[in-house]
Amino acid sequence: MDREEEDEDEDFNSDHHVYLLPCTISHLEDVWRPPPQDWVKLNCDVRVGLESMCAAVVARDHVGKVIWVTISKLEFSDALCGEAAACCLALESARDRGLKFILIESDSRIVINALNGKDSRWELDDYVSFYIRSSHFFVGCIFEHISRQCNFAAHNVANGAFSH
Repeated sequence: MDREEEDEDEDFNSDHHVYLLPCTISHLEDVWRPPPQDWVKLNCDVRVGLESMCAAVVARDHVGKVIWVTISKLEFSDALCGEAAACCLALESARDRGLKFILIESDSRIVINALNGKDSRWELDDYVSFYIRSSHFFVGCIFEHISRQCNFAAHNVANGAFSH
């Protein structure tokens, strides 16, 4: 095999590597990560039914250990407001436990953007107001959007609680 054929083989292999092997970078982004020490991470989700829904919060510490789980049945059925209600349930349960540093995660980008003041939606105004009224209880409170894959624990709790 001459040098030109070797170059063609290298080009073929490098061009098709992306299609033949899984990308490791995207897998790194879709991994749940624990919060920093002294912080508690609260993953939130909601399971929506025809006339009601169930909000769930899973709280974990810096080593990923589940500290508590909170669920609440909601007597309305609006997915966006349900996601916001789940975040407020996280705030309320953290406040009631006297936590000072919390990181709240949800797979609803719209809700997280509203709570972070990046977007305004009239249907979320009451939930944003609740956050503003509650914020003085915390030294650090961060809202982050995460993928559905990373929100699996809260998703599974919401589904399980809704069906029972």
